[in-house]
Amino acid sequence: MRDYHDNVVSPLWPAIEHVIETDLRFRAWQLAAKGVAETVDGLHPAIRWRDGVIEVDGPLDADVELAGRGLQLMPSLWTRPAFTTHWTQPTLVYPLGRFAWMAPTGSDSHGDPLAAVLGTTRARVLRALADEHTTSGLARVLGISLASASTHAGVLRDAGLVTSRRQGQSVRHTLTSLGAQWTANDQPTTTKAV
Repeated sequence: MRDYHDNVVSPLWPAIEHVIETDLRFRAWQLAAKGVAETVDGLHPAIRWRDGVIEVDGPLDADVELAGRGLQLMPSLWTRPAFTTHWTQPTLVYPLGRFAWMAPTGSDSHGDPLAAVLGTTRARVLRALADEHTTSGLARVLGISLASASTHAGVLRDAGLVTSRRQGQSVRHTLTSLGAQWTANDQPTTTKAV
């Protein structure tokens, strides 16, 4: 798996991040402009909104009550539609389609030296960790998946920019002095609402 990651996934990662961020921006706009029903119906043909219920075609036949917990949407390049409840936040995984073959334009990091060095999402993670966050809190604040928040925090930790400590069942992340230096004079030219 490590060889596959290093030789296949890693070289494609900037494009994958761009595709996912582009899709999430589109979904946020679609939700605000068109509403929940149209957003859900546009995720994938196997996912649809019907009378206030999200239906997902799949191998399991089950009803899941959200009970006020909300629903996290998680785009994926490698899966069919699925619904998972084994994470803290009920999550609807949907395959990317609309933006899946767009190449990165580089515009996300234009004028933002930190993003040019780290990548857009990793730069956002580093900035967010000026305040201590748990992995799930970081994912929530940035609107990214729990797995993505954990991966980015781990890479930044390996680079000496972030420190992590376990507290009960949570892992808490914050900037190291080096990470704080990287962001001390940080003046990003654009901000992104999530």
